[in-house]
Amino acid sequence: MATVAATPPAVLLLKTQDDKYAAPLGASGFHVVFSDVLVFNKENEEALLQALRSLDQYVGVILTSPRAAAAIVDVLSTATPDDKQALLSLLQQTPIYSVGKSTSRPLIQIGVGCIGDDSGSADVLSEYIEQHGDTHRPMLFLCGNKRMETLPNSFARRHQPLTELVVYATREVDEIEWLKTNTPAWVVFFSPSGVEAAQRMTSVPWPTIKKAAIGKSSAAALLKASQVTGDTTWQAQAVAAKPTPDELAAAITAAGPHEGNP
Repeated sequence: MATVAATPPAVLLLKTQDDKYAAPLGASGFHVVFSDVLVFNKENEEALLQALRSLDQYVGVILTSPRAAAAIVDVLSTATPDDKQALLSLLQQTPIYSVGKSTSRPLIQIGVGCIGDDSGSADVLSEYIEQHGDTHRPMLFLCGNKRMETLPNSFARRHQPLTELVVYATREVDEIEWLKTNTPAWVVFFSPSGVEAAQRMTSVPWPTIKKAAIGKSSAAALLKASQVTGDTTWQAQAVAAKPTPDELAAAITAAGPHEGNP
């Protein structure tokens, strides 16, 4: 009698398709599904262009999301060849502080290096900046409309000027089509906004699904969700030690078994 192969447990990543995440999770025995719960819109493109032209006014630039880095790349793509080269030169001469490798990637691909991207979280990056950067001159923080208070609070605490510029806006989707007919063993959250979006999807059997977080901010948002709802199944059962595909796969694998919450 033929043996029917067991269906691998599904892990749903709340982000756009990314083979770098699919490979290690697939190698760990998961069926990997992607679905972004967030829609991003560009904001303040002209203001960003002017800020880049005035980078000599800042001691550095802070990026805490790939979208902020991508906003720089997008603005450069609209510049004239001469203007683009001048802006690239300014960026290459300015310290660019990044929270993680995925945040750095869009800039590295155009020849702009980043520092601090082993930090993995905004609070660790803030400590890195305090230890290694000029804490007296203004810093430029490129962020989204739902950025966390971690960096602004740390700069205010040490009385260092911080100029914020919102370069993208985030909107949550109302539903995930795949979840209408499937229930994964795991869902991976990549931002607090993703947690908020998930909580509004009341038809999904969230208590039966394990939650994983790419980093501290997402884990904190899941903890808050569990406290607000009184449902402890919202707490992260796996948190990546660093926001990388391999560390995420390792955290989920170590947290097994993978048939979902009882």
